[in-house]
Amino acid sequence: LSQRNPNWANLHLLPSKLTVGRYGCTTTCISMLSDYFKCYGSPAHVIDKNIKYTVDGLVIWASINFPNFKFESRTFSFNAPMIDRAINDPNRAVILNVGNKSHWVVALRKVPFTKLYWILDPWDGKVKLSSAYSTIDGAAHFIRTKF
Repeated sequence: LSQRNPNWANLHLLPSKLTVGRYGCTTTCISMLSDYFKCYGSPAHVIDKNIKYTVDGLVIWASINFPNFKFESRTFSFNAPMIDRAINDPNRAVILNVGNKSHWVVALRKVPFTKLYWILDPWDGKVKLSSAYSTIDGAAHFIRTKF
């Protein structure tokens, strides 16, 4: 998925005036996770039904509401062991805060013997290496609730 898809790019992260196309990387990542956890909601559905935002357009993490998974925790630094455990557990998922805290991407798997990850980037919907961004600055962790 790409946050710039015309089906949802111009939708607002209410109550803010920010749009999914410009600022909806987190929303699009969470939409991708909904597919992984088998309860898919498009970014349009997610902003309407599954997430609440601050007046600045930031996700209110505790508001994330899906039938098959929930937000578990957020870290504000790079914690490789915690990220690695999440991506190696089929009942967990993690999104990474990258690029000096400016963007969120879905972590797919670690590149062996490195500090790099294969990521799914909501900006363009492409799989790439985390080295495309200067830093990994934190992570948000999710856990399956329905098996």
